[in-house]
Amino acid sequence: MYMRLLPLLLFLFVSFVGQGQVNQGVISAKLVVKKAHKGKLISVAADVAYSTAERRMVANYTSPDKFIMFVNEKGEVKVYYPTKNQVILNQNNLFSSNSDVFYFFLTQNEQDLGLRSIGYQLISSSSKGVITETRWKAPEEMQSRISEVEMVYENFLPIYVAYLGPKKGITNKTFYANYQAVDNVMIPTRITEYVYLSPTDSIVSRKDYLEVKTGKNASRSLLDFKIPANAKVVK
Repeated sequence: MYMRLLPLLLFLFVSFVGQGQVNQGVISAKLVVKKAHKGKLISVAADVAYSTAERRMVANYTSPDKFIMFVNEKGEVKVYYPTKNQVILNQNNLFSSNSDVFYFFLTQNEQDLGLRSIGYQLISSSSKGVITETRWKAPEEMQSRISEVEMVYENFLPIYVAYLGPKKGITNKTFYANYQAVDNVMIPTRITEYVYLSPTDSIVSRKDYLEVKTGKNASRSLLDFKIPANAKVVK
């Protein structure tokens, strides 16, 4: 059951990170996710917390299932089920906290959302009023899946990103909205993603971050939680 849910859980969770140089402290928020596919709607709720100094996250999922997820910058993922006293381990650099979109905003690298750091090259840029559009060429090793990325900014803040496949069709697109100042950094608290599986099939996911708090106003109780030493480990 867990292995079938793992991609969704990781997608839902890896979304709220930062860096100590920008915010010395703790960031906490409530996360609400809705995912629609083939007429079915999945709703997920969680409390999340991130330590900028430790560069790790903890999320307490309360609905529909109850479990606690831990992610660090190395891509190490732990999922703890309190009712079973069971912990599941996984590791994948793709899910490192450093790869999350919020990481790029909090480290003030939102202008390319990390594309340049993984080999994308800027091929065009144009502006009209407060709107700026850029296009990025994917590195050679990604060309079989992604040819280009289109990004649109409003007042220098990303509002839209689209990934184009080898035939230039859009494979997925993301909208960033409801920007909020977090420690003087503008961060989108609503992220909506469309993933196109085929011309007639797509998945729509929306993440809303509510009650975002930092510093002394944030709660670090999740960060202080320790998995019991006698928990059964499942790999």
